[in-house]
Amino acid sequence: MDNINLKDLSSKQIKNMLDMVENMDIKKKYNPITTPAHTLEEALQRKHKFWKTQPVPHLTEDINNSEAIEKDKSISEIKDTPYALPNGFEWSALDLNSQNDTNDMIDFLNMYYVEDSDNTFRLNYTPEFLIWSLTYTSSKNDDLIFCARVSETKKMVGLITGVIIDMCIKEKEIKMADIDYLCIHPKLRNKGMASLLIKEVTRRVNKKGYFQAIYGGTRYLPKPICTAKYYHRPIDVKKLIETGFLSLPNDGTLDGALKFFSIESMRLTNGFRPLEEKDIDSAFQVLADFLTKYDCYQVFNKDTFTRIFYNNPHVTAFVIEKEGEIVDFASYYKQNSKVLKPDKYEYISEGYLYYTTNNFTTLYSLGKSLLLMAQMENLDVFNVIDIMDNIEMIDSLRFTHGTGILHYYLFNWKFPETTPSRLAKYIL
Repeated sequence: MDNINLKDLSSKQIKNMLDMVENMDIKKKYNPITTPAHTLEEALQRKHKFWKTQPVPHLTEDINNSEAIEKDKSISEIKDTPYALPNGFEWSALDLNSQNDTNDMIDFLNMYYVEDSDNTFRLNYTPEFLIWSLTYTSSKNDDLIFCARVSETKKMVGLITGVIIDMCIKEKEIKMADIDYLCIHPKLRNKGMASLLIKEVTRRVNKKGYFQAIYGGTRYLPKPICTAKYYHRPIDVKKLIETGFLSLPNDGTLDGALKFFSIESMRLTNGFRPLEEKDIDSAFQVLADFLTKYDCYQVFNKDTFTRIFYNNPHVTAFVIEKEGEIVDFASYYKQNSKVLKPDKYEYISEGYLYYTTNNFTTLYSLGKSLLLMAQMENLDVFNVIDIMDNIEMIDSLRFTHGTGILHYYLFNWKFPETTPSRLAKYIL
């Protein structure tokens, strides 16, 4: 059955829908009605009417070159006025300096954004984490952070954000938008609201003079450049079992799991220590040089590097020093997940492997050090996505297979399908 589009609904139907939005108890758990495509086979059964109108490759397109799909336009060719929303809705700017706006975003994301496939856990965002993730570059992105609201009540029903970043794709450096936090109220999903948000953020990015974007998601759309998988290393094994994050095998015992996942015998790598202000120049250069070996990677300048990795409560960063020289760099970021059916615990504290180099230090050795530091920060689990060289750490340190996947996409850029190991871009 085809999806219903907002523009095809009568005023009465829209009014009824708005009433449902208003009357929906925000504390109720959302259960999806339709199942989105997660694989190519499932995606081929969808029509993708919207994406067929956008500069993205077709699902079955064979791509051999790395190049723009459409030529850049002059700013005068880009429409000045926002795309029209249906009656009853309006665009709304979001000010990250406004406590009301950030709280509004947090409430919306924490109710309706990313949750696991079993509807057991959902990423939990804080105002501080959200602000950092949208302001870590020096670019001005205020007009790329906005939402759709119900005109009468100002209730948020759709959200999208963009940050202008530098990417290097097959040795070509491109300024583009990093699109994130696309979230739609459940009652408006599959009704064209997401398409309107994407079209409007595209218009705003184009108006700044940028015509490419990178984004990720769990849905299989036209067309990923690669698909990465998440893996988990238990730290607080008992808590993870009690919350249902980790399951024992049929013949397994808690004592056996505690012994299997113990990190008691692990030791810090020689020269491994926290990043200090005096290390910034050297650590930045080590990471910048290391990233150039990948086919698609984010380019940092020293200012951005400092904003992300130094004195940031959301990111813990380290260097490996040998004979007075910084030879490697390691980091992870921290974010909680909310237990949707809490009994004893309300949250799981999680660490996520972030930008890390392995010039002279094995990822096995670095991983042990990071696990020890994560335990010292009282994190319950350490997560790794298998981009960059990360599979080496996954294979050697008893990570468990997760259910999470992340498809990576480029907008208005053709790129030959690749493996996650050729990509160096984390999407928060």
